[in-house]
Amino acid sequence: MIVNGKIIELCHMEIDGTFWQCFEEDSQCYIKFDEFVNSVCIDYDIENCNYENEMIEIFYSVSGDDYSSEKCVRVPLERKRKAKILINFEYPIQYIRFDLAMNIGECHFNSINIVGKNTTINNRKRLKNRLLEKFRTKVLIVTHELSKTGAPILAYNIASKMKEQGKEVSVLALSYADGYLEEEYQKSNIPLICLDGNVHQVTKRFKVDSQGIASELTEECLGEILSEFKENGYKTVIGNTIVSGKFINTFKEYDFKFISLIHEMKVTIENYGFVEAGKKIAEYADYIIFPNEFVKDDFILLFKEVKGKILIRPQGVYLKEKNPDFSNALNVYHLNGKDYILSSGTAELRKGIDLFVDAALLLLNQNNNLHFVWTGDFTNNEIECWLKDQIRRCGYENNFHFIPFIKKQEDYIDILQHAKAFWALSREDPFPSTVLEAMTYEIPVFGFSNTGGIHVMLSEHRGVMIDHFDLQELATQTTKILNKNLEEIDIKKAKEYVKTLS
Repeated sequence: MIVNGKIIELCHMEIDGTFWQCFEEDSQCYIKFDEFVNSVCIDYDIENCNYENEMIEIFYSVSGDDYSSEKCVRVPLERKRKAKILINFEYPIQYIRFDLAMNIGECHFNSINIVGKNTTINNRKRLKNRLLEKFRTKVLIVTHELSKTGAPILAYNIASKMKEQGKEVSVLALSYADGYLEEEYQKSNIPLICLDGNVHQVTKRFKVDSQGIASELTEECLGEILSEFKENGYKTVIGNTIVSGKFINTFKEYDFKFISLIHEMKVTIENYGFVEAGKKIAEYADYIIFPNEFVKDDFILLFKEVKGKILIRPQGVYLKEKNPDFSNALNVYHLNGKDYILSSGTAELRKGIDLFVDAALLLLNQNNNLHFVWTGDFTNNEIECWLKDQIRRCGYENNFHFIPFIKKQEDYIDILQHAKAFWALSREDPFPSTVLEAMTYEIPVFGFSNTGGIHVMLSEHRGVMIDHFDLQELATQTTKILNKNLEEIDIKKAKEYVKTLS
């Protein structure tokens, strides 16, 4: 659908609503807008398409007779997700040539919209909107990626909650990663921009300079994106995780107030190359928020001079209490009728997946009727291979259940509330939501002391704390709980603690 223009010529193709057919090679759709425009937005969603490895080419012209290969934007044809292409021009144009594909074939869109915009007029509208919305809070949330892991999921829930509270929220992702959260943002109608330059980008943005040369707006052109947000009344940025500090000086150049949420501790910061980002946060952030004193002290050890104001604000539980009676998860994952111990998170060394296996084997040598469940994806094939081989050699393959990330909340709740205990065996963890969730459902939680947020969570008998990563002691204390000896833990107190968080 051409919103403010019309198709003036078709070459080697036919269009019938959302059905586009190319019956010869090099098909072309010529479009003239009703007036000169400074930007063009192409938004589409493909139902099915029989092209292979095709590119969309968008040629642009002032007069309609000067198309050239130099004045062209080229992007991959997205088949598996909604796609959006935004082209900003430094000079006005009135014509585009939309080349869907170079080969013969057909494409059926669920929807396709091509819109030309006059940004001069839009600027007046924006000024009017800013005056009308003078007291409306607008917040840009920066997330380091869109993966199904703790911090990105937390960023999504912060954005959702702020939107519920009436704030206008947009999200800037530094990387697409596995893209799990893209659909969640779309469902919640939260605007999302991804800086990652790969083909799975949520919105592809281009700028055309005064000579007609097009360049893609990736992280090198972050300023172009921030300028647009600033123009639309955004003043505050929440940088979720230390990774967002990579670009904090650019945010400050555009006069944003920057609130940095730190979810990483010393070893993680050093091992994963986050030191430079941390230095920038210490230098430029207006506020730095930590979930607890452990994480704050680790940060101060690395970055002695912190200029921003430091706050301690632990997050609450974002897993909504749902009725799992409609879930069939116990049957699906073959857990019905089994006594099992649960752990959850990315199956990596920081989260203690190896400690989980070793401790489980200690308990199985005492009671081979127990089962052990880990929900979350492996990220390292070598770790997965050797741990499963170790389990196989010990003869306990049937006692372990490694379940990939569970998307349905009610299924995870079903598995969680039937667990006999929850093991939080991270070597380092700022404030894991999975522990708060277990406390909410009154599941006894075990973890190691001096490992970050887990130490804070389990203090005052809210859980069982194990010193020195002592797996034998973990097995001993877990056996006590399995035998209904609850002297070491007050699970009601644990649930009340979670209610104090937000």
